Amino acid sequence: MLHKTHFSVKVMAILIRDIF
Repeated sequence: MLHKTHFSVKVMAILIRDIF
C-alpha cells in the first residue's frame, strides 16, 4: 500500500510538472 501510494504521488507530481 505504501509503495502504491508513493508511486501514485510520484505520477501525480510528474503530471503536474508536465502541465505547468
